[in-house]
Amino acid sequence: MSTPLPSEDSVRKPWGAAARLFRVPPPADSPALGRLSSWRSVLGLLTLIVLGRGDRGVVDTLNEDGWGKAVENVIIALAIVPVAMLLLYLRTHREHRAELRLRPVIGKIALLLLTTFGAMAPIVLVVTNDLFDTLKPTDFGTAVLALFGGLLAIAYALWVAVYVGCAAWWAVRGSCFIGEFHPLLGPAVTTAVVVTATAVELVEADTNGVSDSVWLTLTLGGLVTTLVLAAVEHSMLRARRIGWRTGPRPQPVPRPGDGVRRP
Repeated sequence: MSTPLPSEDSVRKPWGAAARLFRVPPPADSPALGRLSSWRSVLGLLTLIVLGRGDRGVVDTLNEDGWGKAVENVIIALAIVPVAMLLLYLRTHREHRAELRLRPVIGKIALLLLTTFGAMAPIVLVVTNDLFDTLKPTDFGTAVLALFGGLLAIAYALWVAVYVGCAAWWAVRGSCFIGEFHPLLGPAVTTAVVVTATAVELVEADTNGVSDSVWLTLTLGGLVTTLVLAAVEHSMLRARRIGWRTGPRPQPVPRPGDGVRRP
């Protein structure tokens, strides 16, 4: 039985709001499949982080080179996802193409970008324009107002930070919602992104200060573990009779002579 979505009261909390908007409930009849999908997505993300970070510290990771690695992996994902969706659409039998729903995927991605960047916009505006420097108290009233505004700004910044982190967590766990287009795309796209990023890393051979043996173990270990989880998830989905050419819904068990296609 899947865990219910947060109630309206819990939405006031940043983690509740993020879960309400972006959590993709696991199949009601297979919670194990939902957990496996989450582990596969999170492990794929950790593999990409390890590939880009090496032995850099937090500050070094945020510098131009660190951001370059992150942008490189994002570009790889953005290039693979639409191609995979298009190929799947073309491969799907015509009578099942109407079952492929693109709107939920685009809607959730747009909502994710809108809410996160929209929530962060006031913080960026305040910081970049040094608005706190303009609130120099000249008397008791303005001092109280400045104190209240500062506390309110801190509380809002903390709420936004937690919300953005939780929203990113749910987006990663749901493979950026691509599974809502077709369940098999989740493990397939994660595999493609991790394999491509690992191949690029191996070609560049940038150990980032880590010894060759440790670097190779981390690089290939994350790849192999992600592939194993993706393969198991793919097998579980196929066992539920979800096929590449028959849409995202489980297909009925064929009977002799009924003309049902194999998924």
